[in-house]
Amino acid sequence: MKYHPGHQAHFPMLKNYKKPYICDGCKEPGIGSRYRCEDCDYDLHKHYMFYKSYARHDFFPDCAFKFRKRPPGQVDRYCDGALYNHKIGKLFAQLVDLLQFYENFEIKDHVGTQLTDDKVLQSHYDRLQSFQLLAHKKVPKLQELAVANIGAIPKRADLSKKLSVLSPQELQDLVCK
Repeated sequence: MKYHPGHQAHFPMLKNYKKPYICDGCKEPGIGSRYRCEDCDYDLHKHYMFYKSYARHDFFPDCAFKFRKRPPGQVDRYCDGALYNHKIGKLFAQLVDLLQFYENFEIKDHVGTQLTDDKVLQSHYDRLQSFQLLAHKKVPKLQELAVANIGAIPKRADLSKKLSVLSPQELQDLVCK
């Protein structure tokens, strides 16, 4: 039986609950199937239980990213998630909370005043319209996106679906134009 490096007290079992949870591996929310240790209230996304020791990414084909069970060196270190919850990380936790509060607080860049919801929405529409114009002029594969009504692309998933006709290299070329 293989134990997860982050939880070696017991072997988490694959469970399927309908309630949301926070993954103890990545600290991100999840719902549904997960590896869970009932004794320790420990939850992991399914893909974190049996991870590979390395990963590759299309944008960096010549690189392999190695996962480590612990930080290198002799000095104890704390990752952001652990530091946030650790007693020595109180100031760090306060700063993270402050950042999370202000990250969706839209302001005018030049004067620092708050933008109204209508102005934020208009700015979003303007950027999307500029992108549609670029797609129309430069990328024949994106003609469907270029002529789409902005209301037909309400979510990120919808935009991703329309961009899926491009190869990773074409997508990279598009964003670098």
